[in-house]
Amino acid sequence: MRHASTYTIFILDKPEKMSYGFVEKPEKEQILLSWTWKKIAMESENLDNWTQLKLKDVHLDCRCEDVPTRKRFATALHSHMCEVFHVKPEMQFKLSLDYMNELPDTNTVRDVTFLKSSVNSTVADEFFEKFHVTRALFSKRCVPDRLLKDSYKFLEIKNLFVSWSSWLDISLLLKVKCENLVVQCSTLHKKDMIDFLNNWLEGNNTRLKAVSVFRSVANDAHLIMDNFNLEAWDPKVDKIKYDEP
Repeated sequence: MRHASTYTIFILDKPEKMSYGFVEKPEKEQILLSWTWKKIAMESENLDNWTQLKLKDVHLDCRCEDVPTRKRFATALHSHMCEVFHVKPEMQFKLSLDYMNELPDTNTVRDVTFLKSSVNSTVADEFFEKFHVTRALFSKRCVPDRLLKDSYKFLEIKNLFVSWSSWLDISLLLKVKCENLVVQCSTLHKKDMIDFLNNWLEGNNTRLKAVSVFRSVANDAHLIMDNFNLEAWDPKVDKIKYDEP
């Protein structure tokens, strides 16, 4: 039986808390440990920053005074976990971009999942400038429109999975440069998809391999496809090798 590669993931979904775990399939992580940092009154008005590390029933308090120290701790932890458990070194992130400054030091990220945040697309583009996403971006339903609506850097990520995309109109869709696009819910209309498919078939997007759009135009699929001279795909005749994202 083929053994799936194991990757590691950092989760930043709450203020002053980070979790770390293993993941074999997207969105199926197993949390190993979490740590929090906050100011604790030590003596009268003297406040210090401390970090509490939690591993099952074990609690450790250690001094972690600033962001650089916490980032070094996270990076060192990941390095040791890769060495001991032989997991893949490429990290994965699931985070609110409100806490982006707490992420460990790395240049590449395999997968990233965006959660609810209060920032706009400027911060999203800063993230993509700092971290090269090598495989996939997952945008959750709770992500506000302003996070990706005015961002163009995310359009070139290899695989895009968008849970809710009222902001994804035809003008932005035509700029997509990914290989695989999955949109769970959008405001796209039948004409939008016809224009998009015409643009694709004319060879204006040679990188794109597959598109899946659910709900908004799902009931109009047959009306959309009637605009094209197509035949049903026969796997016995059409030998096409396609690797799912």
